This record gives sequence, structure tokens and C-alpha cells, in this order.
Amino acid sequence: MMELIFPQYVQERMVQRGISVDDVREVMDNGEAIEEYRNEIPPRVLLLGFPSGRALHVVTEDDLLAKETTIVTCYLPDPRDWKEGFRERRS
Repeated sequence: MMELIFPQYVQERMVQRGISVDDVREVMDNGEAIEEYRNEIPPRVLLLGFPSGRALHVVTEDDLLAKETTIVTCYLPDPRDWKEGFRERRS
């Protein structure tokens, strides 16, 4: 089991955005990977989920040696930037 790490800057943004740790865990447990950034070191994944009925994006990176998953950012996707369903970016 990977330990979840919430850096201070992420915690501050979560409070500003009204996103709870439970919301993030819901996306991690039941969401879907919609983008992978394999060229990043370490690789990152953008997840989409709908905790409490609202779309939420969570970007994570895994440190397999430390058995940790760091939450890089989480946000409510803007419909002006994402197509319907929030799975694909607008061009």
C-alpha cells in the first residue's frame, strides 16, 4: 500500500478550492487515468473522478522505492479548458 503525501502547497490549494482529503482519496480509488506524463521524472498521472458529484482532477507521482504517492495538484477542471466529461482538453 502506497502512503499518500500531501505537500504543504497542495494542502493550501485544497483548502482554497474546497477539496477534501476524502475527495482526493475517492478519485484515487475510483477515478480513471486520463493522461500520463511518462517523460516526467518521476512519471505523473492525471486522474479524473466525481466525488460528491463534481468533477475533480488529481495529478499524482509515485515513488515506488519509498512506497509513496505524492499529490502534485488537484483542482476542479474549468469547462472552458476541457471538453464535456472533463477527459479531453480543448484545443
